[in-house]
This record gives sequence, C-alpha cells and structure tokens, in this order.
Amino acid sequence: TTLPLQAREYKQVSILACTIANAAELAARLDPEDMDATMRSFLKRAHAILSRYGGTESERLGDGFTALFGAPQAFEDHARRAALAAMELTGLRGEPSDEALEVKAGLHTGRIVVGNLDDSGQLYTAAGATMKEAHRIRDAADAPILVSAELFALIETDFEGRPVDSDGTPDGLVAISRLAAHRGGVPQRAVRRRSRFIGRDEDLGIIARRIALAAEGNGQVVCVGGEPGIGKSRLVAEARALP
Repeated sequence: TTLPLQAREYKQVSILACTIANAAELAARLDPEDMDATMRSFLKRAHAILSRYGGTESERLGDGFTALFGAPQAFEDHARRAALAAMELTGLRGEPSDEALEVKAGLHTGRIVVGNLDDSGQLYTAAGATMKEAHRIRDAADAPILVSAELFALIETDFEGRPVDSDGTPDGLVAISRLAAHRGGVPQRAVRRRSRFIGRDEDLGIIARRIALAAEGNGQVVCVGGEPGIGKSRLVAEARALP
C-alpha cells in the first residue's frame, strides 16, 4: 500500500532503527562471499519479520535499516508492533555461517511526514527530529533493544523494561527484553495506553454535533467507514469519551 504521487501527510508512527553492531568484526573474520551471504540472509529474514508486523523499510544501510510502523498503513498499536519486531530481530543468528549477530535496535515514536518520493512507489520520509532520535537511541547501544520514554509509555503494560542510566547513554531510555506477565482475566486492550489522537478534529466535531442534536430529541445516525487500520474504532472510542 503506497500513497498517491506527491501526497504528503503527517503520521504518528513508531520508528525502528536496526544495525548489526559487530558487522565490521564479522567482515574482518569472514571471507567476502560468506559475509555477503550472511548479510543477505539477515536482511531477507528481517524483511519477513517487518512484513509480519506491518512495518515498512524507509532506508537501508550496509549493516542495517530503518523501518516505520504506522505508515503508510495506520495501526493503533504501532509501538507494540515495533517492539515485537525488534525482539525477533535481536534473536537472529547469522546464516549460513551461524555466526553470532549483535543486532541492536533503537525505537522512538512521534510525528513524521510521509509520502512517495516518485512514481516508483518507494516510501519517502522527511528527515526530522523523530528519525534522528531513533538513530541516536540505536547508536547508544547499551542493550539489544533501547526505546525512548515516549514509546515505552505506549507499551509499558505489555513489556518489561528497566531504565538505562550509564555514562555516555542519553537520559530517559528504557531497555526492554521480554513480554510482561499478565494476570488472567485482565484484557490487555483495556489497560494499554493510547497514542495521541491527531488529525480527526473535523470528524470528531461532526459526531459531537450529531450527539448534541440527539440529546435535544432529534434522532441521528452516523456511519463511520473506511479501509482497515484507518482508525474507525479509535474515532468511535474518542467520540464516546466526549463530555
């Protein structure tokens, strides 16, 4: 799924910046053919993991890549998807060499401009603070998976994390390593914190006006439609919370 040519829009996304921290060490130890096969295998398996969680590669480097969750297809749980993908990525080993891969991932969430770069359909992402922060977190590399405080606030009911406080590491980062244990009978969706609700002021206003008319005794019907992931359930939830 891609946006129409020249289309540009703000999206609330989670960004996963991933790298193989020991790539230089592997390149010095392996012959070029084995190193090439190892990197190709890693990127192929990484692409499969991203696809399974709805992630989209926005850039690729020699020893890693950056991926978006929440664009171009919107997901209410984009932060959780990014964290689950990161957990799988950091568990990969080198194939066919069976070398240990030191996969590091940095995760951040925020608004970003997305659109198509040209008619090739390649996703374009404008350079900005959100992307730079994800790269900064990745480069801190104090743990296999580091996430910003903003992103951890969205996944803290689902993942165990510990604050990272060491020399040379940016403040406010959290290392996550596994899913959190939940007590039986407690729906996760009921306790999960939502991301900021943006870009639907006009739609919410229409619903609010219909609710006001209904309260005055004038029957109203509102139909909410759209493709999967566009935010229909979230819009209804926000409408129910209106005063």
